Amino acid sequence: MMASLRIWIPCVAIACVSGACEHDAQPTMAPASAQLDESQQEAANSYSRAQQAQDVARQKARDADHAQQVAIDKQHEAVDAQREARRAREDAEAAQQQAIVIGREAQQRASAAQQRAVAEQPVAEQQTASAAPLETVTGRIARISDDSIVVRRDGAPDLTLHVDDKTAAVQDGQPIRHGDLARGAQVTVSYRLVHDQPIADMVQATRSSEPVAPPEAQPATVNPNTAPQRPL
Repeated sequence: MMASLRIWIPCVAIACVSGACEHDAQPTMAPASAQLDESQQEAANSYSRAQQAQDVARQKARDADHAQQVAIDKQHEAVDAQREARRAREDAEAAQQQAIVIGREAQQRASAAQQRAVAEQPVAEQQTASAAPLETVTGRIARISDDSIVVRRDGAPDLTLHVDDKTAAVQDGQPIRHGDLARGAQVTVSYRLVHDQPIADMVQATRSSEPVAPPEAQPATVNPNTAPQRPL
């Protein structure tokens, strides 16, 4: 019996030790599992936060790309606007240059036309004078100068006729210069009216010794403001 006790006791002790060990080991496994779960949750949370941060970073990158593209588009628009402004300025300068050329050409044409008009004026006046009908006046030479002859007519006012290098003069059938005509000579003058001015075409004269009568005197008029006052 003693032997059985000695065998039993160790077994009980071993059983007790083994049971105590199993009983003691169970509480230590629970905290390790909780820490593992917490670590896994923390890792999941970190991954989630990293994923969110990555999403935010990608969105920021997309926003940055969009902003850069907008800036590039604005820059292109600015370049296009600058190019358009330069083209408009060049067009304006070309139009101004063309206007200067047109104005200069118009001025040259006007000057040439004016010069032609001045050059053709004597011809036109000559044609006008040639086209005007001839008229005649008869009388005596009252006065004569280098460019005019005054013919005194009977019963009519004196007539002043202009003479030039085209005016022919004949005296007693002989051609002479109109400056050689004598005062008092009987003349018949053919003339034309040019711009209401009598231009002598030919002067036919005969010598005459008769004096030229002075023009009829006009009655004097008395201005009451300048007439002498009788003394009181």
